[in-house]
Order: sequence, then structure tokens, then C-alpha cells
Amino acid sequence: MATKTDVELTGSVSLLYRVVVIAAVVDVLTMSFGRTAVASRWLAALLPVARLIPNIKAIAAKTTDPVASELTLLLQWFFAPIYAGIFFVNVPPWSRLRREIARNAYSGKSLGHRHFTFMVGILFSGAWLLGDAGVVPFPTFFNGRFALATGIPQLRLIVESPILFSLYAWAGPMVETVMLWINLVLIFNARVFLAYSLVPGDGS
Repeated sequence: MATKTDVELTGSVSLLYRVVVIAAVVDVLTMSFGRTAVASRWLAALLPVARLIPNIKAIAAKTTDPVASELTLLLQWFFAPIYAGIFFVNVPPWSRLRREIARNAYSGKSLGHRHFTFMVGILFSGAWLLGDAGVVPFPTFFNGRFALATGIPQLRLIVESPILFSLYAWAGPMVETVMLWINLVLIFNARVFLAYSLVPGDGS
């Protein structure tokens, strides 16, 4: 019999799946019809939003279709608040539900394994968020360093391939939301990872 936790998680995953699919459809349509005059007008109307996301114009300028690329990036960032709502409202990092999930998942792991997971997670997600803030030169989707690292052949493909660029634009806002969520999960549930012993289902 499904528990309340299972039902809540299933609902959140289902909602996330639908939003991700919608974002993918918008991504494909924008790249397909971005050369039209309507796209240019939309882009002009959304310029105030563009200023909130670093390097959007610089990234788009390196592609074969700057107008479509810039509009694609902008529209995908409109999904960021929706992703944030799903993660932070449905399964907030500070909630009892999230703590129970972490406790049940790691109750069978050794103390060394939990400490290692915590340290790697907090260091990586912390570096990522500091990169977003411009404190350290860590490449993220938000600061655009992935797409602007054209000196690296593999990363240069992001701006040279329309398909990879579409994937980059689509994944960016979701990955950024997940990284912030993971960082806060680790912070608010540090005692789950650092405790000497865990009892599954103990929500204390």
C-alpha cells in the first residue's frame, strides 16, 4: 500500500515530467521558428529579462542564428520559477518529508560513505552556486561559461550544433534549480549524513 510519502513524491515527479516535456516542446518550436519577424519582436519585448541572465547575448552571438538562439535561451529561463516551485514547494529541503527520504536512503550506508557523499555534494554544489554568483570562475549554465568555453572542442559544439544548443538551453534552468535544491538539502539535512547511526523512518 502506497504511503503518503510515496503519493507526494509520485505527484511531484509526474508534474516535473509534464513541465520538462512542455519546456522541450517550446525549445524545439523556438529554434524552428526563431528566424521570423515575430521572434525579433518577442526578443525586443523580453530584453529586460535578458539582462538578468549573464552572457545570453554573448552565447547567442556565437551561434549560426543569434536571434533564435537568444530567444530560445530566454524562454527556457521562464521555466526556472516553475522548476523551483516543484522542488521547493512540493519537496522543500527543510521539510520532514525530505529528511525522512534522506534518512531511509542512507540508513544502510556506512558513516564513511555518508561523510564522503556529504563532502563531495556540498563542495560541488557550493562551487557551482559561487560560480553562479561570479565569486569563482566555476562554469555553470547561469553564468554561461560552458557555452563560452569555445577553446575546448567538446564545449564549442554547444554553439556550433543547433541540436546541442537546444539541449543546452533546455537543460540549463532545470539543472540550476536542482543544484540549488541539492545544496540546501545537504545543509538542512547535514545531521543525516554526519550522524554516527541512523534509524530508518526516524524523522527526528
